[in-house]
Amino acid sequence: AAPFALLCASGAAGLRCGTRRAVVARPTTSRARAGFVASVSATRLAATADLSFDAERVLDARRIDVTRSDLVSPGESTISRLWDLSIWRRHQRISRYARHLYKWPQSKTAQQIAPVCLVVAVWACLVHELRSRYFPGLSAPIAPLTLVSSAVALLLTLRTNQSLGRLQEARLAWGRFVLHSREAAGLMMCYASEASGDLFCRHVCLLGWSLKAKLREEDDKDAVALVLPPDDAARVLEARKRPVALLRGARRIVASEAAAGRLDAQAHLALIDQLFRLNTQIGVCERLMASPVPPTITRHTSRVLLTWLASVPLGLVCMDLGMPVVVVATLATSYVMVGIDQIGVELEQPFQLLPMNSLSAALMRDVVDERYHGARCIL
Repeated sequence: AAPFALLCASGAAGLRCGTRRAVVARPTTSRARAGFVASVSATRLAATADLSFDAERVLDARRIDVTRSDLVSPGESTISRLWDLSIWRRHQRISRYARHLYKWPQSKTAQQIAPVCLVVAVWACLVHELRSRYFPGLSAPIAPLTLVSSAVALLLTLRTNQSLGRLQEARLAWGRFVLHSREAAGLMMCYASEASGDLFCRHVCLLGWSLKAKLREEDDKDAVALVLPPDDAARVLEARKRPVALLRGARRIVASEAAAGRLDAQAHLALIDQLFRLNTQIGVCERLMASPVPPTITRHTSRVLLTWLASVPLGLVCMDLGMPVVVVATLATSYVMVGIDQIGVELEQPFQLLPMNSLSAALMRDVVDERYHGARCIL
């Protein structure tokens, strides 16, 4: 009788799980997500007892990154996705030169700077025509252009290096964010009670989606409503900073476990340290978002660069070169220099380029793994 009852209970649980999975939708737009949240709020009993099922619903709803920047190239060789070994091999092949030339028209950077390059090319045509018709004896020394080119290159190098530093710092912050979330969930499941550990993991697994929503002005209500119990979800959604509110809720769970004597003192300190480190990475992202490279550098670089590009045709026409040569040389120079400046501007705001959707999904999966497969030191 006992095995038969156990078999019936397992079958009923599987039937309930199958029934719930059958109604899971996969919205890919903000409007669809809003409708999805409304339908879920009307049909579900807050969060289910199975965190893995709730996490799968969130991952299904956010499988497509709807806030991906238009600056991201459509190919797979982009910083806006997590690379695997196959992408690295393709990236390092010598055939990359042919592939890059073939996909040149699809380059987002080329599309962005095309208007500026076109204006510079038209200016070169005008300069050549004016000298040929009205100022045939006009001559300008090429030495000043050569001297100024060094300063322009220095400005562009400084600008691009600062932007690359910001991108690397943002990526490092997100990497640490995933690492400390996984470690905190593992510690909690190892030393705390299972019920408190489950609620703790529910708060922590939402950190990536909540921080991504803050940095890209998304709506994370669907994820919060699907994973957290109603009272905790309402508390987080009312907060001004939802990632910090999630950490606050996790810290409250740790404090309650310590007060009840169910948490070891060293484990308590380790968990507090992990939560502090998570809060630090949130602060790093907030700082990078709120404080750009000093705009004075950007403005000065733009002004010097445009003035120098406007002077390039003057130096070329005085060498008695034909119009096609002057135009092509000026166009190529503007493409290289303006392209470097544009890359620096794009990298300055790293959160529009980072694969935060993939990182948030990885964080959630890691925390769920710790929830169900982490070692239990205290039962």
